[in-house]
Amino acid sequence: MEMNEKLTIVVPAFNEAKKIEATVNEVTGYLSGKGYGYELIIVDDGSEDDTLDIIKRYKAINSNRNIRILENVHNRGKGYAVRKGIKEAAGDYILFMDADNSTRIYELERMLPGFKDGFDIIIGSRRLKNIPSDIVISQPSYRHILGEIYIYISRLFFKISVRDYNCGFKMFKNKAAKKIFSKQMMDDWSFDLETLFLVEKYCFKIKEVPVNWKHYKGSKVRPVLDGIKSFVSILIIKANDMAGKYN
Repeated sequence: MEMNEKLTIVVPAFNEAKKIEATVNEVTGYLSGKGYGYELIIVDDGSEDDTLDIIKRYKAINSNRNIRILENVHNRGKGYAVRKGIKEAAGDYILFMDADNSTRIYELERMLPGFKDGFDIIIGSRRLKNIPSDIVISQPSYRHILGEIYIYISRLFFKISVRDYNCGFKMFKNKAAKKIFSKQMMDDWSFDLETLFLVEKYCFKIKEVPVNWKHYKGSKVRPVLDGIKSFVSILIIKANDMAGKYN
């Protein structure tokens, strides 16, 4: 990354009052310490706890850190929040990451060299074989099994080359992000699959890199219901493509 280039970090947040301040503090502190030009866009997705108040208070106290806050009046879903943040992003490179800090900001250092090699999108992965992707605290077995089934079924419908669809740490060149998210439509967490499908559809170059990842308790996953929703989402994305909505 050149000295005159800028990063945008997009963080979607919904009911993250317990973790959001620590995440924001680490992200801005790290980027400032490294001398990166950056903007941090936090998209509060209609939180019902104190998430938004905590972010606003932090921004007021730390006015020297480049923080922008976008608000959704009602909860719209992670896909909607990420899309909203990316549409507002001004950076030459755009990274979105989870508010719970499951993959920490310094992992972007593994990604930046890939852009010099001509890749348009670099994604974090927990599933690369024979490469040390360090899962600090594993997710529950049912989540792992659901993830494997989801990936298997998705590959029956779409040609996607990467191994890990849902790791919430993905980085784009600005042009690629703007193109993909101008067409991206899914509002819930199935947006990850849709995004990767669009990467392949538009022939962008993508690279997967191993990252440290930590599972935090308090998951909002509902195994049976979300399993059904996952399959329905796959069908919706396929139907959208067949209807020419991504052209």
